Amino acid sequence: EIDRILDVLNAHQPPEDRIIPPSSDSEDAVDHPAEDTEATVAENDLSQGKTQASGYVITNYCTPEMTMDRLEAEQITGGMADGRLRACIREILAVESPIKENLLMNRVLQCFSIAHTGPRLQSKISQTLRAMQVHYTVEDGQIVYWDDTTKPEDYRGIRVRGEGTYQREPQDIPMCEAINAVCRVLEE
Repeated sequence: EIDRILDVLNAHQPPEDRIIPPSSDSEDAVDHPAEDTEATVAENDLSQGKTQASGYVITNYCTPEMTMDRLEAEQITGGMADGRLRACIREILAVESPIKENLLMNRVLQCFSIAHTGPRLQSKISQTLRAMQVHYTVEDGQIVYWDDTTKPEDYRGIRVRGEGTYQREPQDIPMCEAINAVCRVLEE
C-alpha cells in the first residue's frame, strides 16, 4: 500500500523531488515489528484488560456461570420462585451488563433450563425487572439493562467476541458498546 501511495505522489513530483521507498534489507528501512501491528496491539490490550489513553477498556465478552436448578415456566409465572428469579437476574447483570432485553430473557431461560418463552413468562420477567428497579436505557427502540455500578453516560467498555459460550450475535451488542468500538477505531 505504501508503494502505491508513493507511486501516486511521485507521479505528480518533478524527478529531483521523487521519493524512493527503502528496500526491505536497507539500513534506512523503516522497522515495523510484528508487535506494532493493530491486531497484536489489540491482543495485548485484551490480555491485559488495558485502558487506552482514550479511556476505552477492551475485555473478553463472557457469560456468568449459571448454577440454578431446573424450573418449570409455571413455577416462575406462579411466583413460587421469585427469589431465585431475582438472584438469576442479578447474576446475569453483574457479568453481562449492559445487556439487551432479548438476550437477558434468553439468559434467564438458560439459567432455569427452560426451552421456550411465552407471553406470561416474558411478562413475569419484565415485572420482576421493574420491581427490582433495574436501570435501563432505550437504544433504537430496544431496552438495554444496566447493573447498579455502571452509569450509562460513563460506559467506555468494548467486549470482544470470545469462544464457545462466550459469544454474542451482532444484534445482541448494545449500541453504546458498538459506538465505543467505532470511536476507538477512529482514534487509532
